[in-house]
Amino acid sequence: MNQRIIAAIVRKDLRVVRRSRALMTPLIVLPVLLMIVFPTVFTFLPRIIGGARTTFSEMFRNLPDPMKQQFGEFTEATWIRVVHTQMLAPLMLLVPFMVANVIAADGFAGERERKTLEPLLYTPATDAELFFAKLLAAWIPAVMIAFGGAFIYAVIVNVTAWPVMHRVFFPDLTWTVMVLWMAPAFAALGLAGMLLVSLRVRGMQEATQLGGLFVLPVIALVVGEVRGAVLLGPLRAILIGLLVWAIAAALLAFGIRRFRRTTLVGKL
Repeated sequence: MNQRIIAAIVRKDLRVVRRSRALMTPLIVLPVLLMIVFPTVFTFLPRIIGGARTTFSEMFRNLPDPMKQQFGEFTEATWIRVVHTQMLAPLMLLVPFMVANVIAADGFAGERERKTLEPLLYTPATDAELFFAKLLAAWIPAVMIAFGGAFIYAVIVNVTAWPVMHRVFFPDLTWTVMVLWMAPAFAALGLAGMLLVSLRVRGMQEATQLGGLFVLPVIALVVGEVRGAVLLGPLRAILIGLLVWAIAAALLAFGIRRFRRTTLVGKL
């Protein structure tokens, strides 16, 4: 494959994303909410409520039993560890997933709406080069935002929790595995599903609606974690990430076999 052609298409797509307010808004709002607002609010929650120990003791007693057994007796430090290493951890996976999902939706469906898909299809790029360029244009920013957001998240947690923890305690090994291994996998899953959908629909709205179905695995993981049905550890995080990588790879392999620009030209 011609790397120069792929790089040119990737740069063109990223310029379109940067200039589009409709695309940039969710790409900014979601990471800010999940990576900055949530960790700050949940760290200060005991102090926001007023430091009523009995209130938070009751909240802790209502947590799933596996979570209470893992973290021991209730203290404010225990609350902070539970919130950031377990309850909020899966939400971090929504960031790369949704970023890749939004950009991938624009990959073909958005091009079709802007009437820019036809010139792209008549470029010298092969089908494989065009397909992989669209993948990279969504996957690279999703992973970069996930890594950058995770670093900011860790800094915020350690700074806001310092009066209670008196040490740098975050991230732990499980959270590090989630960032470095699971986040890129969920980004790949999001863009693989959305690109397959975008190839078959005519507009961004339809692509977004159908592509939203692929967020269900992330929601299931979040719900399972909060309810205590799933307690993530390093090994479990590696295995879940491996499963997600396998599903994403299968979807991408299916997509590259089915992708033909002649089909897209027929839908213009």
